Amino acid sequence: KLPKINMQLILSRELLNNTNLLSLGPDLRNIFSFENIYFVYDDNKLIGAIEYIIYEDEAEIIVGVNKEHRNKGYGKLILEAMTTMLFTTREDISCINLYIRPSNISAYKIAEKCGYKFNFDAIDDEFLIFTNSNPYHKNAKTLKLDYYS
Repeated sequence: KLPKINMQLILSRELLNNTNLLSLGPDLRNIFSFENIYFVYDDNKLIGAIEYIIYEDEAEIIVGVNKEHRNKGYGKLILEAMTTMLFTTREDISCINLYIRPSNISAYKIAEKCGYKFNFDAIDDEFLIFTNSNPYHKNAKTLKLDYYS
């Protein structure tokens, strides 16, 4: 279990520049489309980035934390901050989807801690899809959750 950490998380939207791109680890540079990206800092250190993409009434979030900052609680804080921001400022979004590689077990644990549920109704060949419904949207999707033993 991770200890509680005390930090100020700053989501600052910036124009993409080579310094920010190069500061992201090489494993993270290719996962973003750089449309609505926020670089995440703690104490002036680049921790990672988060991006959202809107598709009609749904959003997709992509989170990346630099390797040296993983397993310190940043992923959860970053995902919680963006989820809250989108749900409270964008009532037109009914839900947020996360596409997680099956091998990324720590990502599903983070997703579940942030209120995302495995979506049995959505199918993707490469990823597991976790969904969180917007409580502020009048037509928020209710997920059918089937548990298999």
